[in-house]
Parts: sequence; structure tokens; C-alpha cells
Amino acid sequence: MKNRYILTVVILAAASCTILAVARAQKAPPAQNSPKKSEPTPRLPDGRPDFSGVWYPGVIKDIDHIPPNENHRGYDPKVTPQEKPSFQPWAAAKIKLMGATSGDHLELLVPNLECMPRGALSYFIGSGYAIQFVQNAHELALLTESDTTWRYIPTDGRPHPKYMDPQWNGNSVGHWEGDTLVVDTVSLDTRAWIGYPDYLGWFPSDEVHYTERLSRPDANTFIYQATVEDPKVLTKPWVSVPRTFTWARGKTINERYNCTNMSDYQQLSPDKKPLTAEGNDERFFDAQEYARLRKQYNK
Repeated sequence: MKNRYILTVVILAAASCTILAVARAQKAPPAQNSPKKSEPTPRLPDGRPDFSGVWYPGVIKDIDHIPPNENHRGYDPKVTPQEKPSFQPWAAAKIKLMGATSGDHLELLVPNLECMPRGALSYFIGSGYAIQFVQNAHELALLTESDTTWRYIPTDGRPHPKYMDPQWNGNSVGHWEGDTLVVDTVSLDTRAWIGYPDYLGWFPSDEVHYTERLSRPDANTFIYQATVEDPKVLTKPWVSVPRTFTWARGKTINERYNCTNMSDYQQLSPDKKPLTAEGNDERFFDAQEYARLRKQYNK
């Protein structure tokens, strides 16, 4: 009898603990998909930070319930204002020749309105769309909902190929400086405008060079910063404000935006595209115009 009594007490105690656990679970707040910032940075087997996953621009407290007016800029312009590009005199004159005297007019000149890809920097600058990293010890692939395009970056410290053709995203190679991945990008298509302030932008030359710095200080945070060097267009390098992205654990990217026709551009654009004196598209770098305007304005 004594043993049966003890067994009954143990069963009742266990049942009581189970009921309390269930009750506490019911009262506990729902778990969030995104980790707390105190969680350490995930790492690859070789110890390097692992950027893998889906990332949303900006600091987002609840990735499952993003407010409709959430700021996707990734930085606070009141705290860290973005420096404007410093154009050479000839480049400033070229911008005026475009007819881009107002933001409204300039928006109609953006190449992306004609379904042209927006280029390498658009993954991080000037886009409110999610991006995804797929990474291993030797390479990194970037996917984006904007234009549903991709970038490939070897991360083993290799040099650029000896021979390269210009591409919309250029040719990128990466190396590690501590826990920061530094990406060097060259051989870019001059029709891919550089986004500034967030959506519009300016034209690069055939000597433009990007240096991008990628880091993940904790599990929930990704930091991106870019430096643009262009000795033909800028008087000094343009450095972006560091931009913050939030990890969306368990999320996937979608085909949010695909440019499939040019009907909007045909309806909205000026009747006649601005042309250089040499007869080329004024919106893009032109070697003949560069030589002429530089002689005229860069005195």
C-alpha cells in the first residue's frame, strides 16, 4: 500500500507540473522569428562570419509585422546624413545638358525605367526589396527581389581575371579583413546609374571602381558600406553611409519586381531623348563628350 501511495503522489506531482508548464506556455508571448541581438554571429566551419539568409533593409523590430511606412533607408539621415557626390565641373555640366534640372525630370531619365538592370550597388543602396545570401567557405551569391537578379563573389582572395567584359554587376572578388568581407568590383557597364539619394543617381565612367564592406556584428544585424571611386567623374571618392539590414529567419524572397515591358517609359518619357553633340545618349558616359567637356570645364 505504501508503495502504491508513493507512486500515486509521484504521478499527481508530475501531472501538476505538466499542467503548470502548459498554462505558462499559453500565457507566454509568441516567439519571434528574428533572434535577439545578443545572439552571436553565425559562423562557417572555417570561423568566418556566415551571411546566409534573407535580409530586409532597415532596423525591423518584428519581421513578421512590418509597418506599412517602415523606413527601408537603412540609416537615419538626421544622425548620419549622406554625403552628396562631388562631381567634376564637366560632369556637372553634363547633368545640366540632360535637362535634369528637377527631380521629376531626372526620374524620367533613369535607365531602370527602360528595364535596364540597376547594377551591383542597387542590392544594398536605393532598394526597399529583400536580398538573400547563399555562402560557403569560398564564395558568396547574392539574390534580390528587385529585377530578380544575382551576383557572384568569390571570397578566397583571388585577383580579377586578366580579361573582362563590362557587366551590369561588374566583376567582383572578395577578401577578408578580420570579420569584414571586402569586395572589389570593376568592369561595370556605364549604363548602370549609381543610386543617389535612394532611387535616382548619376552615371559612372568606364573607370568606375567599387569597394564594398560587408559585416555581421551579431545574428540579427548586417552592415553594408560602399566607396565609389571614379577619376573621370568625381573629384573625390563617394562613401555611402553604413546601412543596416535585419535578418529574416525562416523567410524566403519572392519575385517582387520584374521589368517586362517599356510601356511606362514610352508614356512618361520626354518626346525626345537628350543626345550629346556627338549624337549619343546624353544619360551615359561618352568618351568623345568627356574629352570635349573636360577641356571646356576642367580648367
